[in-house]
Amino acid sequence: MTNRVDSPHREVPPLPELTPDDIIIAVMGITGCGKTTFVNLFSDRKLEVGHGLDSCTVSVQVVPCTFEDGTKVYLVDTPGFDDTYRSDSEILREVALWLNKAHTEKLRLAGIIFLQRISDVRVGGSGIKNIKMFQKLCGDGPLSSVVLATTMWDMATPNAAIEREKELQQQPQLWKRMIDHGSCVFRHEKGKSSALKIIKYLMKRKKPVTLDIQREMVDQNLELVDTGAGGALASSVETLIKHYEKKLKELEQDLKEARAQSNKEDREILEAAQKQYQDNLAKQQQEMQNLQVSAAQLIEDTKKRFEESEVSARENMLRAQANHAAELEKQRVVLQRQFKEKYLQMMHERACVVM
Repeated sequence: MTNRVDSPHREVPPLPELTPDDIIIAVMGITGCGKTTFVNLFSDRKLEVGHGLDSCTVSVQVVPCTFEDGTKVYLVDTPGFDDTYRSDSEILREVALWLNKAHTEKLRLAGIIFLQRISDVRVGGSGIKNIKMFQKLCGDGPLSSVVLATTMWDMATPNAAIEREKELQQQPQLWKRMIDHGSCVFRHEKGKSSALKIIKYLMKRKKPVTLDIQREMVDQNLELVDTGAGGALASSVETLIKHYEKKLKELEQDLKEARAQSNKEDREILEAAQKQYQDNLAKQQQEMQNLQVSAAQLIEDTKKRFEESEVSARENMLRAQANHAAELEKQRVVLQRQFKEKYLQMMHERACVVM
C-alpha cells in the first residue's frame, strides 16, 4: 500500500471537550463524496478539502459548528473508505477507534449522514462492499437515525441523476434495505440550505443511537474482525486471498511449461504477472492482519496518539515562546538603535546652538 506523504502544514483541529448532552452527528461516505465540504458549510474553523478522489481527512475530526440562532452542533468528519492511499481495514480501525472512545465516555450520536455521489455512473463492487460494511457498522436499529444524502448534482445531467437516485433507492444491495429500516433520503444539491435541512431533521428526531460496532467491541469485547462491519470486510478480503492464491497456482504451472519449452518471452510475461499477484496477495494478507485488533488495542492506540499530540503541542508551545522571545529581542535592538540615533542627533543640534 502506498503511504501518503502528509503536508507538514496541515493542522488538525484539537478534539473539543464533549459531553453526553452535546449534539453530535457523524458524516460518512467513500472518499471524494464531499464529507469535508459538507462540514465546512457550518464549521467554526475550516478544514482542508481534498481534490478529486484524493482524501485530506486522515483521521476522525470533531468540528464545532455554531448556527445563527446560537445552537451548537458537533459534526464528525470521518476518513472515507475506498481511499487512494490507505486500505479499508485501516479506515475501519480509525473510525472504530473514535466510536469506541465516544461510547466509553457515554457520548451518543444524534445521527449519521451517509453521503453518496449522484454523479457516479454506477455503484461498483467497492461501493456496494462499503454500503454493506456501513450497514453492519450501524446495525438495523440505528439505521432509522441515518440520512442517505446524494451530493454533486451539478456534475450530472438531471435525467441521469434522477435515474441513479431511483436505482439507489430501489436496489436491495444499495439503499433499499436501509430505507426499509427507517433511513431517510435527502438531496444535498443546494449548498448550505439543503445541508441545514438534513441537520435539522436529525436534531428534531432527538433519538441518540448506539451503533452495533460500539456494542460489539466495547460492551461485548469482540475483536474488530468479529464485528459485523469487520466480518463484512474480512469476507471480501478472504475472497480476494483465495482468488490470488488460485491464480498463483495456475501461473506456477504455466511457468513450468514455459521453462520446459525454453520460451523466454512467455516466461518473462508470466513472471511479471506472478509478481503482481504475489504483491496483491501480500496486501490482502496484511489487510486481514489489520483487522485482528481488539477493543483494548484500539484504546491503547488512542492513548498513544493523545500522548504524542501532547508532546507535539508542548514542542509547538516552546517553539512559539522562543520565536516570541527572539522577536522581542529584535524589537529591543531596533528601539535601542533608534534611541541612540535620536540622542546623537540631539547632541549634534545642541552643539550647533552653542557654536
